[in-house]
Amino acid sequence: MKHFSKEEWLAYGKGQINEEEALMENHLLNCDTCLQLFLEGIDANAVEEARTLIPPDFTVRTCDLIRASSRKEKVQPNRFPQKGFLAYYAVAAVITIMLTGGGVFQSWSEHTRMNLQLDPAVQTASKYETILFNWPFRLQEKTTDWLKTVDLEKYKEVK
Repeated sequence: MKHFSKEEWLAYGKGQINEEEALMENHLLNCDTCLQLFLEGIDANAVEEARTLIPPDFTVRTCDLIRASSRKEKVQPNRFPQKGFLAYYAVAAVITIMLTGGGVFQSWSEHTRMNLQLDPAVQTASKYETILFNWPFRLQEKTTDWLKTVDLEKYKEVK
């Protein structure tokens, strides 16, 4: 590893070295001795040059900005967070009732049944298919048949 002299580091600090600049930058990252030489080379003139670039009220303005950002309004925490949860549950229940009433779930089950009928491996389980996917229709049929028998018995008694 090649170490650079103090004069080379001073020239680097003033920006007078162009061709070896990348090599010197990488060397500063790896070599503590050369980093110390470079930092020692920063003299009072360089510090004064830097002070001329920074406005005199820089510190005051920075502190004011920090204070202003820390004065943000405090947000009151929600005292009753349960109300929000109750509203979510109510909305979910309403959506579920609407979808059920519209027959969306039944159309999904019919669509799934149609897809299963296309697959020959699944066709062997046809008796289970009627149990799994046809239960709303069968329930409706049984209820309708039962209501018809109740109506027929009612009319038989009246006559």
